[in-house]
Amino acid sequence: MFPCCFCFRDEFDIVPQESQANRSPVIHYHRKLGLESWCTGFVYSHSFRNFILLRPQKSAQNTKTEQMQQHDSTNSFKNDSVNYSQLTEVEKWRKCLELTRLLVLLNPDLASAWNFRREAVKNGYSTVQEEFQLVTLVASRKPKCSEGFYYRK
Repeated sequence: MFPCCFCFRDEFDIVPQESQANRSPVIHYHRKLGLESWCTGFVYSHSFRNFILLRPQKSAQNTKTEQMQQHDSTNSFKNDSVNYSQLTEVEKWRKCLELTRLLVLLNPDLASAWNFRREAVKNGYSTVQEEFQLVTLVASRKPKCSEGFYYRK
């Protein structure tokens, strides 16, 4: 997956380009990063599904997550899902941070991703400096995003 590529970049954008066979949709030039538009739906849905399944749950949400996991076990896309049961708690937080980094770059209005990142800073899994760099990157692409602006406060 791409999320590690999103660390400490100056700029990110979606590049409008049609699919070309056997070609990576990730464009990297100096400290600029682009993602071809044809793959954003696939990347977003995969990242969001894995984030929902992996994030630390509050007790009221556990039943809904268990239902989603049961649904995914019968889903034809099961083979692209990762088995997270063997990950430690720290590894789960780090993976969720990678997924939410990608999610807020693709859709900065996703409040659940920003809230998770806020909890990660409070619990010591992320630093304020890393979050500031991410918010700056999101603001360069979507300057009027209220969620990113609120998170920056």
